Amino acid sequence: MTPAVAQAVGESLARLKELVRGLDESVLSGRIEFELATLTSSVDLLLSSPARPDDRPLRVLPRSRYDEVTKVYNHLSFLDRLDEEFERALRHASPLSLLIASLEDLASFSAARGRLVGNDLLRRVARVIRETIRESDLAGRCEGDTFGILLPQTSHDQAQWLAQRVRIAIAALPDPVTVTLGVASLSESTPGPLELLAHAHRALNRTRTLAPAI
Repeated sequence: MTPAVAQAVGESLARLKELVRGLDESVLSGRIEFELATLTSSVDLLLSSPARPDDRPLRVLPRSRYDEVTKVYNHLSFLDRLDEEFERALRHASPLSLLIASLEDLASFSAARGRLVGNDLLRRVARVIRETIRESDLAGRCEGDTFGILLPQTSHDQAQWLAQRVRIAIAALPDPVTVTLGVASLSESTPGPLELLAHAHRALNRTRTLAPAI
């Protein structure tokens, strides 16, 4: 095993152990899948590559930061930015909010109209989100039908107002799509960035229980 491959395998294992240690697996599923894919690729490369001198470096391809369909941040990059903004908010004692938007009809829409049409709808939703939020806000695709919007310097009331703007903008698209939104904001009782994400998902689930959309 070359040093480069050994390092890649070791780093992936270390990150996996950190991710699963006492945290919400439903929130971390995308990130865990990424680390497993990285680990699998490293092992496959080790098994398929011919032996090479230890002093010959293994080329590591850069990780894409953006979702290939919507061109917003992909799940892992969005989590990276969440980490950064959470630490910045703590350091400067500034507000931070997180908005989760789920397209409830996407699966049935794609089944009826085809995957390419479904992807086109995702692109249009992502464009609407980018045009609706502020320049300082950050949008990412968290799951297949779910977008996350990170709102620095934003109180909970301001985030609720922005959530309504996003809902109205998406509802105005030509294809009818139901969007459900959940909002969470940093407080003294929020221990970390992933817990903030979990709070936003719980708010999303509460909205689903109370009404089809907000």
